[in-house]
Formats: sequence, C-alpha cells, structure tokens
Amino acid sequence: MNLPEGILGLFVTSFEPGVGNSIIWKYKNPSNDEDPEMDGVEYTSMPSGMHLMNSDEIYFTTEGDNHGIAIYRKIPSADQHERGVKMFSVGVITRGTYTPYDYLPELEELSLYLLTNRPSDVLLEMFFAPIQSSDNDHITQQSPSPKALSLLFDVLGPLLLLLFRLLLAQKRVVIFFRPTEGKGVGWISAALKSFSEILNNDDDGLISESRTRYIGNVGLTDLERLESVKRGYIASTTDALLLEKPQVYDAIIDLSPKVKYPSLYISQTHEKGALLTRQTYTLADLNLWRKLRSRIDSQTLVSSPPYGFADLFADIWSSIFGANSKMSIPSPTPSEYYPENEPNTNEDDEVRLLRKSLNPSPAIAAFMKNYSNAILASLLALALKPDYDHNENVRDEDHHQIDGDNVINDDRPLELSAADLLTLGLSPLSDVDSLVAKTISKTELGRSATVSVSCAWSVASFVRRQFLSIGWI
Repeated sequence: MNLPEGILGLFVTSFEPGVGNSIIWKYKNPSNDEDPEMDGVEYTSMPSGMHLMNSDEIYFTTEGDNHGIAIYRKIPSADQHERGVKMFSVGVITRGTYTPYDYLPELEELSLYLLTNRPSDVLLEMFFAPIQSSDNDHITQQSPSPKALSLLFDVLGPLLLLLFRLLLAQKRVVIFFRPTEGKGVGWISAALKSFSEILNNDDDGLISESRTRYIGNVGLTDLERLESVKRGYIASTTDALLLEKPQVYDAIIDLSPKVKYPSLYISQTHEKGALLTRQTYTLADLNLWRKLRSRIDSQTLVSSPPYGFADLFADIWSSIFGANSKMSIPSPTPSEYYPENEPNTNEDDEVRLLRKSLNPSPAIAAFMKNYSNAILASLLALALKPDYDHNENVRDEDHHQIDGDNVINDDRPLELSAADLLTLGLSPLSDVDSLVAKTISKTELGRSATVSVSCAWSVASFVRRQFLSIGWI
C-alpha cells in the first residue's frame, strides 16, 4: 500500500480507570525517513475534562514540530475493565507543512467503527482508501494557504502590530481560538509560523531562534513544555483551560466567539499570583494598519473599512507626533500559489488576475520586517546619541566609544523619554509599549533602559488605563 508521504502515523489512544492513558494501537508510515514522535500522544490526543464530554476534536503539535488531530469519543460500555464507560481517541500525525484537518472525514469514519470494534490493521484500509482515490488525491499534497498571514491581518486588525512588538521583545504569546470545522487550525498555524520566520530571519537569510520560537497548537498537557521555554514563543490553543494558567505566558489573545473583537491580555505577576489585564493597540498602530490596509485593498479591488472617528483621531495623532512618517508601505504581489494540477485555460491575464486575486501576504511580511528594522534602528540611534542629549549633567568623555560596527557595552541604563518612545513608533500612553522598549533594549542591545515621562503623559496614561479596565476602548 503506497501511503501519502505527508502522513507520518496513525494511532488510537484510550483512558481506562486504574490504568490511565495509553496508546492501544499505532501505525508508522514506512515510506517516511523520519519516525513520528509519539511520546506523550496518549495525553495530547485526549481533551481536558474528558469525563464531562462525549466527543471533541483535539489539535496538537508533537515535540518534533509535526501537527496532529484526533477525534475523541465517550460511550457507555458493558466491559468491567472500563467501569461502564469507554473513552478513546483516534488521530493522525502529519508533517509540519501538511494540514491534518483535511483528514477529519476519514477520522470520523474510524471513530464510528471503533465504537463497536477493537482497533486493528483494518483501520489502515478504511483510512487510506478514500484518500488514495482520484477524487481525493489532491488532499494529500495540500499545504496551508499562503494567504494565511493576510487572514490573520484581517482578523486581528491593528492588534497585529502590538502582537508583533511583543514577539520582537521576546515575550511568550498564546492565541486562543475556536476552529470552525477544523479550518481554523491550518491557517492560524501557518500565519504564526510566518511571524516567527520574519522575526528570526536575518538580512543575510540565516534563520535562528534568537527572538521567538513557533511551538504550534498546545494544551494543558504542554504546561511543562511551555515553562521550559526560556525565550519568547508564539503558540495557539483551543483549550480554554489554558486561559487559567497565566504563569506560562506573558500575553494571550482571545479570538473565541464569546468576545466581540480580538482581545489581548497581559499576564502580570503579583503577590497573590499572576493576573490578566486587558490591553489594546495604540492610535499609531491604527494609523499604520489603516495605511497598509488601504494599499492592499487598492491592489486587490476590495473596499476598505469605513472611515470613523477612531481613524480621525489616529490621523491627528500621527500628524502631531510624526508617528510612522518614515515607514514604507509595500504593495501586494501576484500570488505565486497555484495548485499543481490546475488545468490550462485560455483566460487572458486580466481575467485570470481577477479570478486569482492578489496575495497580500508577501507585502505584509515585507512590511513587518521593515517595521521591526525601523524600531531596532531607531533604538540603536538613541543608544548612540551623546549622553548630553539625554542628561546634560553627564560629561561627554564618559560616553563609551564605538569600535567599528560594535557598540561597547554601557552599564548605565538608557534613559528614554516620551519623545524617544514616539521616535520608536511607540506610545507614551501605553504601559505595554514602555515594557517593550525596555525589554528590546536589554535583549537586542544588551543594555537596560528606563522610561521617564512627564506628569501630563502619566495622567493621560492613567486615564487610558481606566478606560481599558471598563471596556470603553
């Protein structure tokens, strides 16, 4: 049987009282050079609170960064060993570039079969026969849409810029969402992976994990794994119970249907434990996002969102403080993604372009790279300023010299004012932006920083914080 290379393995796990979680059947694809990492899959494939639900879909990422999906079932049982209830999951593990949710129909069939039958190699033919048919052959070669980043751009709106700054500051971020028939997992995983590549991709094209790490979809069983990550990471979760574990992340974004719009919460440690406080984007973020949105819409023949009072305030803010004045806005490029087996047609280029539309993801990726470079370049310029620009009582000869392209470390903290934050494209009104500026200075320049703003900015920041707490903004 020639199995699709993208499928690494198939498994069945169960939970029995007195025994616990276990893998009761598994199959590894012999046509693959790598073996799927199945350690712990007996836990990651079972939902939290499994005793309280009869069925569920579980999405997870293995330690080898491969993706998996499982169908969970609970039914009454007459077996004495199962103590009146049978709980099991059947799932598949695919390569990181493949989309496991495309196999949900096949897994549904297997779960129904396992309600009355024990797992055996019969599952192989039941699972792979429809996939290998000519009608479904394209599924085995499908990868996440290259437009995933543009989907995240639309869903998060201006909050995308705040998310990017947090990742640039090497913070631990989790995105909580509810998938729609499995289709949410693939695109959000592809988008978050693109984010990590943008942040870790140096100008010379080398990839490192120095800033953030893409972990994939996680759950309560990954708590120990998340706690072991020392630097920043980006992950997604469909497990609502993870919202109650703020000690394993610095920020979480709620995209569930229970919220009217995407909400970002910062985890803050107090004497009584970690607490979540709501944060949002700044007027500068709104202005910048609106410019990029307009550029994309003008190229893709899509109507831009209506202009409102918030956009007016954002324009006024940017005009007064000169925010984002030097930021270049790329144009989207024609999509390079076409199915391999797409039939040749005699459509002219204009009709084909309208049918295919444009792929704005490359433009968004280029913009985010320019955005991070602008922040880092501005911060470095502030760090290299003569000290009297920040503190007139410090002598020029106390300023450390520059040796070639390397900056000799200065033990004194970098003093940032409200004007300096505005130069970085940040807002003196935002507590998060002050934290981001201090963290980036430490992680990127190796120099601690302090933020000192005037009384007027402090009062305005306090008012903004109160409005956030009561949901007015």
